Amino acid sequence: MNVQLEKEMNLDWLLGFIEGEGSFGIRASKSKSAKFKCHLCPWFKISQKEKEVLKKITIFLEKQNIKVRVSIQSNEKRKKEYGWNCSDSHIVYTNCVSDCLKIRNLLRNLNWQTNKYEVFCMWSTCLDMIKEGRHNTVEGFLEICKIRDKMNKNRPKGYRTYSDMCKLLGIWGNDTLKYGEGEEGKCEE
Repeated sequence: MNVQLEKEMNLDWLLGFIEGEGSFGIRASKSKSAKFKCHLCPWFKISQKEKEVLKKITIFLEKQNIKVRVSIQSNEKRKKEYGWNCSDSHIVYTNCVSDCLKIRNLLRNLNWQTNKYEVFCMWSTCLDMIKEGRHNTVEGFLEICKIRDKMNKNRPKGYRTYSDMCKLLGIWGNDTLKYGEGEEGKCEE
């Protein structure tokens, strides 16, 4: 076994994996029962080729009372969604709002080293808006969509942009397009 894996996991070790192999996002899923024909769901994941490393990450998160799931993301799925080849990887993820909030609280005061911190801050802003119920208003819903468009550059095929959401809601071209310019990416200590 690798010497690194024998050491106890800590927050800085976790943050290193997140900055290298972690992702934050807000998924928009079509839903007939959702207020705006679409449901916004925050998610967090770490992908890793080495199963033992991912196991340590999972155990660490579970000790923080964060429920996560583990699965394998195949090369075929990634190629279909993103259009590029890569090897299969294991992922640990959650899409539960309460667990995403716990992850946010765990990471917010750490010493980030990469620009992934900007994405984390935008994700945190969206989480707060969802927690406050602002995603249940047209303005809040679209503000979250506008922020999420700026979060991740590598989007899967079928990604619904802010413009797509405006069209879905039948408000394309209205003054509603002005919403969402106030809180983007603020990360409060």
